[in-house]
Amino acid sequence: MDKVNSLDDIAQTIQPQDPLLLYRDRFGFSEPYLDSSSKASLEEERREAVDQIMKQYGMDGILQFAETVESPRGLGETLSNEKLYDFANKLFPLYLDNDNPHVKELVRGYIRTQQALYDWIWVDGLDKSRWSLHQKARFLSYLPFSKETWLRADSWLGKLKTKYWQCATFNTHQADKNDLEEAIRELIRVKRSAEAIECIYTARSNSHALAASKCLDLLLAVAESIKAPSSTIEGYHIGKLISGLQADPSVESERLFEVEWVYLPLLLENASVNRPLLTDYKLASDPEFFCQIIRIIYKSQNENEIGDPNQKPSKSLVQTVRRLLHDWNVPPGRISDGSFDGDRFCKFLSKVKELSTKTGHQESALEHIGRVLANTPPDPDGLWIHKSVADELNRMNAKPLRDGYIIGLFNSRGVHRVDPTGTTEHKLGEVYKIKAEQLDSEGYTRFASSLRKLADQYELQAERTKTDHLPLAPD
Repeated sequence: MDKVNSLDDIAQTIQPQDPLLLYRDRFGFSEPYLDSSSKASLEEERREAVDQIMKQYGMDGILQFAETVESPRGLGETLSNEKLYDFANKLFPLYLDNDNPHVKELVRGYIRTQQALYDWIWVDGLDKSRWSLHQKARFLSYLPFSKETWLRADSWLGKLKTKYWQCATFNTHQADKNDLEEAIRELIRVKRSAEAIECIYTARSNSHALAASKCLDLLLAVAESIKAPSSTIEGYHIGKLISGLQADPSVESERLFEVEWVYLPLLLENASVNRPLLTDYKLASDPEFFCQIIRIIYKSQNENEIGDPNQKPSKSLVQTVRRLLHDWNVPPGRISDGSFDGDRFCKFLSKVKELSTKTGHQESALEHIGRVLANTPPDPDGLWIHKSVADELNRMNAKPLRDGYIIGLFNSRGVHRVDPTGTTEHKLGEVYKIKAEQLDSEGYTRFASSLRKLADQYELQAERTKTDHLPLAPD
């Protein structure tokens, strides 16, 4: 027992006497992990720290102390609970202009705690007659992100309320979800696109507090002030919003297409999750739009066709459109319910031929259509491919279409592991030989010939793979 007392005496001797050092560890981030009794004890020690620092150093000591503790905001909260000193007059308006991050957190903690304790009566009762607009905006930015704060921004700042929205501390969980539309429009106005997107996502995710039509309007408005998503989370929110709108039958198709188009680069970055479905179907149903996309990528084959240099598409647009066509998997003729209309396909193809021939882009246009036709469903009569498509692929002058189709079939295999036995490639070759025989029996000889060439390629690849993986002969 004497040894314990001796250790206590030593501890008392070596502990710092300066309150700026003695109480520093009382302002950490441990509060959430303490029980109620420990929290009360900690708060009492914090108040003692503030009292000792004020007596010895005054307000300058508090500010110096804020620079050294883990939680300056916690220090601000304690100032709010200390009634002996009039901290409101000491902090306002002078320290509302201070950009030191530790001081800002201290002031934020004080304001938030005062408002939580005394509600908006305390806020409205402050004498703000000598405050500048900047000081008022900074004060408001420390208050909850809610309708009550926004009303005061209107009242205190008038037409200059943008000063508040430029610096408002953003937290969608503090606002009523039905009030977020106002915040979204103000955030868009001051070009805080990331925050606006998060607000839209929160409002739309909360039992559709934001109507689909308004969601479309706001997404288009944000797009005017955003060059590219500034974070992965922002891009995720945009993708989820568009996916939700795609699944909403009340959404107007043309409006949704506008939204998909302005966010197309983002959607194509993760197309397996956020595919631009309306754009895909527009490519497959609107010949004018499809041909316009082809003209963005390819030069005209007409000798006399001279493009307007002022209308040359940007490199980023060309890259985006190339990616769009590369991943396009909706064949012309497919209807949104998944069925296939052969007449619609034939009319689409005929119009594309007409338009692309005039501009000198027919070969490129037909090749891309051929690629996507690899996704054509079977014919109702039993043939493995819809006969309206087989008819077109079998025409004498349809070589670009057939070439594109074979490329599409080859690419449809996707990424795959090499089978050293060549069995996989051999099976694929057999599949396409059987399909070619079925085409022959239906009279599609040209189409069947192209398919046999693909089968032969797989057989050749199978033999080459087996040869490449033969065990080495012993020395």
